[in-house]
Amino acid sequence: MQWSELVPDLRFALTRGEEQTTLHLAGELDVAAALALFRRLPLPTMCSRRLVLDVSRVTFCDLAGVDVLLALHHQAAASGGQLDLKVAHSAVLRALARSGETAAVELARACTARMRREHHPDQRLLHQAMVMALRLTETSLGTAQIWDAQAQTLRVVTQHGFPSDVVSFFETVNGGECSCGSAALKHSPVFVEEVAGHPSYSGTPAADVLGTVPVGAVSSLPIINPNSQLVGMVSVHHDRPSRWPAEQRRRLHTLAHATGQLAQHSA
Repeated sequence: MQWSELVPDLRFALTRGEEQTTLHLAGELDVAAALALFRRLPLPTMCSRRLVLDVSRVTFCDLAGVDVLLALHHQAAASGGQLDLKVAHSAVLRALARSGETAAVELARACTARMRREHHPDQRLLHQAMVMALRLTETSLGTAQIWDAQAQTLRVVTQHGFPSDVVSFFETVNGGECSCGSAALKHSPVFVEEVAGHPSYSGTPAADVLGTVPVGAVSSLPIINPNSQLVGMVSVHHDRPSRWPAEQRRRLHTLAHATGQLAQHSA
């Protein structure tokens, strides 16, 4: 997925399929971003078919941003297309809900219904697996995510060592995005020895954010239950490029397998 800059604080990417176009946004959705969106993108054409919005990386949204989403919604309805707010950051959902606009509230409600927010039955288990993975790798940066099969999204339920702005940015991760998203799609561990320049991160907004921590290497371990269903993901990170020795990989794989065998959640 190729990301491009609309304005300094907002980037976008388009993925086109036979049945739909997906617009991914990352950054701040404000007045300047709203104007740039309407100037640069062929929104009327995009709205004439199924347009899927992924705003899971939009960490700021004001009333101008809400107006953009409503304009897309109304334009799609008028042109016979369909707007699907697939996944949204909590900042966007709050802005929609607080706007008072009926259509905006409905967009937020429908999106929230897809992004299940209830307490996850395996949350404690995932946390324990993350803590053990940190000990095995002698690292201090880790995350545990649940897998929402309906939204095809990973959501952070616990983390260690990351500042709040980074946690907010990675609140949700779509399948295929970053090392954890790739591991979710493959149902297989992903080991990245150098984040900078790696295909999962190169040229993405995630690379910019992780560079501030910093994160140099990452391993992502999918947790698979006895029914071969993905339950969640445990990832550990080094602050600089690092090898993941064979013995360490074996231990992490054993940890992930044992955690999956204890999982209660059924996707």
